[in-house]
Amino acid sequence: MEFDADAQFLASDVSWAWKSLVADAKENVRVYTPYFDFLLVRLLTGADLPTSAICVVTDLSPRSGNQQYRAQLLATRALLRIGITVRSLGRLHAKVLLADDRVATIGSQNFTRYATESHETTVAGLQHFGKGDFLSTLDAWLETAIPVSEEFVESLLTELDEEMAAAAAANGRLVDAFDERWKVYVHALEEAAEADRLRAQRQQELEAAQRERAQRPQASKDVDRRDNHADLAATRDAFRRRLGQAVAKQRQAQQSVWAAVRHTGGWMGYSSFLPDDPQADFTNWIVQGSGGTGTLVSLTRYRMYPLILNPSGRIAFARVVKTRISYLRFAVGPLAIGVLGGYSLQAQVELPETDTEEANLHITVFPLHLPVVDGVRLRIQFDGAAGRLRGWEPAGRRTEGERRWDPSPVLSALDDPDAVDQLTARVLESFRYKTLDVGKLNAAEFFPAGGSRVSLLQFAGLPVLSIG
Repeated sequence: MEFDADAQFLASDVSWAWKSLVADAKENVRVYTPYFDFLLVRLLTGADLPTSAICVVTDLSPRSGNQQYRAQLLATRALLRIGITVRSLGRLHAKVLLADDRVATIGSQNFTRYATESHETTVAGLQHFGKGDFLSTLDAWLETAIPVSEEFVESLLTELDEEMAAAAAANGRLVDAFDERWKVYVHALEEAAEADRLRAQRQQELEAAQRERAQRPQASKDVDRRDNHADLAATRDAFRRRLGQAVAKQRQAQQSVWAAVRHTGGWMGYSSFLPDDPQADFTNWIVQGSGGTGTLVSLTRYRMYPLILNPSGRIAFARVVKTRISYLRFAVGPLAIGVLGGYSLQAQVELPETDTEEANLHITVFPLHLPVVDGVRLRIQFDGAAGRLRGWEPAGRRTEGERRWDPSPVLSALDDPDAVDQLTARVLESFRYKTLDVGKLNAAEFFPAGGSRVSLLQFAGLPVLSIG
């Protein structure tokens, strides 16, 4: 193998190079990857080739620890449905895209949306493989790999559903436990760094003031000595206040808060969800950023934010203020939610009280501009990290002579887990009611008895409060 003059060594997302390679392919495209999702489906449908000339070699077994196993099975089914060959080779871990048996990208990046934001390295534009050992080995892997059928993938999706859900939940608990400890660790480092920065800045300004005084004439020094001492004292006091404010702000932005339903007291008192620590703040949180560092996330007071109650998974929209949560709602709509499956849709959202382990989010969608009254109720299970479509049924009413809406394009679009996540995020966006039925304060009816730990998750950039 030799390196083409245009080969690039990349330490960034390489999906742009994949798109170019697939679009320019004239004879065939082969992809070798253990992990992929609908990003690969969209990539390969951009090829100007018959689908019979495209092949994906993967490891279909969950033994490799695939954290998005169900998403890969759905993407595999989508590839098979459009005629792309998928083959499975045990213990495959290579990430290669090969076009026309001549040009390739080779690196660490998986063919997933998650990997596009990861720290990856890839060599793109490798050429002139000839009949060397590298290409011969890829040919042998392709020959050894076992063809996968759509029927087999359907059986995995049906028969392993409970096992996949249990594995995802167990991994989610492990990730949450690590994240909590990591946030505390990073927060402590940031507090120490901020204190060191303020002390160093204070020292620099004191030294600058001393140098300025040393350069003044003696008469001026004698006249201004008292004022200089006052200035230095004021500077010290200002730095102490700034240091105290910085530390106080960080302390208020906690990773988690313990809270419980309590009566506020007084003759007009009511029950509210209150933090154990009177200094705690429900509107300021530290969450882990994409780079692994603690990030301050602030909520807007008096807005309604989604809240998930564990372990039941029940969801509510909670009216958040700094010191309490007193009011919750369990329905919202109608909402314009954009285009899905070629239709502009509106939605009604319901957050059920029962059967939340099966589906804790019901979204009834209707076409926005068609003269129809029937819709589709989507049952979604949302765990704070992803939404999963668990089923659907017709909703609304239809009388004889009215136009019937065909929802199949919308349902097909929701085969893509990304589309389900986008829909879930859209209906869970925070909002502020113009009028609130605040006379019906219902925190005591929703939150469990005893103390609960409150933390903040981020789903598709949206804040979600987690209780439990």
